[in-house]
Amino acid sequence: MLKQKTATTQEIVLPDKVRQAYQANFGSEVNYRLGVDFDLKIGQLVELTGLVRDLYFKKVDVLNIDAEISKRFKLEPVRAKEMAKELCGMRLLVVDDEWFEGKVAKKIGELGGRWDEYAEFINEYLADIEAEKLSFDAAQDDIPRGDIGEAVKEKIEEEPLVVRDPVAERNNAKIVFSSMLKNILGLRDFQLKIELNVRLITLLMSDDEKRVFQRELLDLMHENKELITNAPIVVASENVEPSICNWIKDYIGYAGSTEALSSIKKAQYFTVSPNLKKANADERKIVDNVLKLYFAIKNFYFSLSKYDLSDIYIFPFSEEEQMDFVNQLKEQAGLDDVPLAAPFGAPLGATRGDTIVVAVDIEELFKDKPEDRLKIMQEKKRIVEATRKEYDKVADEFELALLNRKRHIIIACLEILAEVGALDNLLVEDSRFQNLLLGYFKRNNLPAEQVAFKANPYQGKYVQAFVKFVFLERLGLTENEGGRLAANLSNIFRNHGAKEYGQLSYLDLSDNKFKWTEL
Repeated sequence: MLKQKTATTQEIVLPDKVRQAYQANFGSEVNYRLGVDFDLKIGQLVELTGLVRDLYFKKVDVLNIDAEISKRFKLEPVRAKEMAKELCGMRLLVVDDEWFEGKVAKKIGELGGRWDEYAEFINEYLADIEAEKLSFDAAQDDIPRGDIGEAVKEKIEEEPLVVRDPVAERNNAKIVFSSMLKNILGLRDFQLKIELNVRLITLLMSDDEKRVFQRELLDLMHENKELITNAPIVVASENVEPSICNWIKDYIGYAGSTEALSSIKKAQYFTVSPNLKKANADERKIVDNVLKLYFAIKNFYFSLSKYDLSDIYIFPFSEEEQMDFVNQLKEQAGLDDVPLAAPFGAPLGATRGDTIVVAVDIEELFKDKPEDRLKIMQEKKRIVEATRKEYDKVADEFELALLNRKRHIIIACLEILAEVGALDNLLVEDSRFQNLLLGYFKRNNLPAEQVAFKANPYQGKYVQAFVKFVFLERLGLTENEGGRLAANLSNIFRNHGAKEYGQLSYLDLSDNKFKWTEL
């Protein structure tokens, strides 16, 4: 079962370096990698997050890690020792001297390994922590609101390994929905909830036409006996336990079985329900999350047909949880007092009025995140090998990527087309992409541009318009991020002699933001 966070955990204050290693995004990626390597299911991923927390906050002794893994994950001793060694080396060794007093290296030796096997990995871990600090300022504009959905969507598009054993994963998910929902809904772990959403969305998307898995999850919620509030509640004039299933029954009794979870109807329920009047703020929040989860499952296929994948959630995120994640990044960067919208352009610690100003390396503003650039280059290599840069074959790859909003493939295709000088031809000669551009003009009320394009299509402003469509509309990027990617495309055009397409966007040095050039 999941472990509740206790007062003991809260009393321990992690030193800065230890806290950064514990909270780092890289650490969450390690958790996921271990989950894949050891074939952990949904509930076990939650358990892994709890174990790491218990190790860092010293509720579990590192020297007992293999026994703890064997108990929590029901693994055979040999497999438990293998996982213990990897968890020590990949997640704990990075702060062994500062926090674990050499116990991690000792335990690795006891488990048949050597601590120096992980030296290169630890350097990568430390470098990633530093990169998170350096990239915090550039990420400030894009963190709130939509990025959680984009993170879920991108991971789904990477075809997560959950599909390797969907039967086992579905069975484990059913265990979660029958007995572990209260704990998961109470967690405030951003990376873990993304992973849970990715896995559930993937399973639901791959379900058969009868949608059996969806019905099974709903049935399990209707039968779930976990108590989420303290006082008994009244449902259909009967005193019953305040369980998940009874709270769902109470809401349906008020709103109707076919009623979607509309904000108005839910607000009315939370206002008039005699049961909720007895609940405290924390209890009301978990009831709210239970209802959100229930209707996210119930309306999943309708949502999938109507909304972009990045707008679909299973396990809900509150605005408070999103801001927790933002504040966590701020803490890691040592910028606790820096406002999210701090302007750029002066050394760290300098002020403009009452606002702290953060210096930015202009060259760094143009660069992709290292992991993004790696994925783009991998896709470019794959596409070049598959198409030999033949115009029509690259166009087919590009169309499929646009339909599925696969960001890294889209950027890779645009870069290849810019390098071979074929992006303008794509708009002029291929009706698929020409129609996308004309649709962009129509949606943005630009009838004159539709006419002018047909008369003289080989102009920079039309390539720019298409790039705007791709980055801002299709991928849903911010103006600044879309402009940055367009500026990098401009550099490719210029380097390959297409100077007429070399001014799609620019970096405005007055505020260090990317802007679209008036063409």
